Amino acid sequence: MVTESSIDLFRDDLKNFFDFDEKLNLISSGTKYDKYPHHVYLADIKKEYLTLAPQESSVIIKELSYEQALIYQKISTIFHPNLEAVYCAWERQGHFLSISEFIKAPDCLNYAQRSISLEETVAQYGCFRERDALIYICQLCEALEALHKINLTHNDISPQNILLTNAPAWRQEISIIPPASQNIWMKLIDFDISKEQKKWNHSVTTVMGTTPYAAPEILDFRHPTNRVDIYSLGCILYYMLTGQSPKNEDINTRKRQFSQNTMRIINKCTTNYENRFKNVSELKTAALRGIQMEDSNLSKWIWKIPGFRSHTYWKMTLAITYYFYLIVAPLSLTNPFPSVSAMLLSLMQIVILFVLFSKFHLEEKFPQYGHWKSTYPRLGLTLKIFIVLIILIVSYNLGLFS
Repeated sequence: MVTESSIDLFRDDLKNFFDFDEKLNLISSGTKYDKYPHHVYLADIKKEYLTLAPQESSVIIKELSYEQALIYQKISTIFHPNLEAVYCAWERQGHFLSISEFIKAPDCLNYAQRSISLEETVAQYGCFRERDALIYICQLCEALEALHKINLTHNDISPQNILLTNAPAWRQEISIIPPASQNIWMKLIDFDISKEQKKWNHSVTTVMGTTPYAAPEILDFRHPTNRVDIYSLGCILYYMLTGQSPKNEDINTRKRQFSQNTMRIINKCTTNYENRFKNVSELKTAALRGIQMEDSNLSKWIWKIPGFRSHTYWKMTLAITYYFYLIVAPLSLTNPFPSVSAMLLSLMQIVILFVLFSKFHLEEKFPQYGHWKSTYPRLGLTLKIFIVLIILIVSYNLGLFS
């Protein structure tokens, strides 16, 4: 909220952004304003800009506290196309005011209002395709890279604080970005509770952030680090795909809706502090890898094959071994009529390998196993490798590979 006293106090500064003399010229030319006393004219000016006049203005005026002014002054020294541009932050007689850009909605959406948030986009147009969501996460990662370089964390990344706008005309063309995403850009806004980074176990006295998207350590009165923003980005990725925060539902119920790579990104963003991505560059690399896997020429058919659908490297390695075994094993049988025990063992191997590729989704049939797997992500991999080794040892001892 901008008060009338602030408009008066910063009038000389605001002249750089607003034409305060426009209506004065109308008065001198004998328009309807000449019947109003001077103070009424000033009240009209104040009322117009107290509401920020988004239909006429290309900037946003915001009154700040002293702590916020320090943050906004720091942000005004940098520019990034995925961050809300802060033009300046002023101080007059103990009052603080900032001028930021007004972020216009993308022309291609034909949205009724002049600006549109991620929350409004999902409500109006539905959830994002997985590939597009990963692309926008990359954009937000780049915005946070710029913010983290000046030792600031955002602390309030939420669907309300992400706006969609037209892509800048001067942007570099990137082959991995599809046409829809080339026309739409995402910008991170609202730095009111941004803070300088400190050690993660440093205590604070107030809780910050939007709860469905805030990291647990913020809610536990821990000072934010860059991993707080990483946690929120994981929640945002999940929100773009489902319209929900992962805090509001069991994410395992959605795992079949998107790839294993995307699930891994969400889980690693929202896990405990020590196991999260160490920085947003790591997160961006993982998201780019997912985009590139989607763009592969083989994606039209190979990613539909059991063992390859999850885009998980160790599963694909086992799948190749499994399919090789299906082809080679019958040719290696010297006896045209193999024994019953050999056929049963071969059948057992086939069944177990299908289970290993999650064909039967063990974690859903055995909830305790699913709980262990989600709590200790490496447990499932360890168990499966152990079973494979047992199968290979038994097969070797029985002479099936001799």
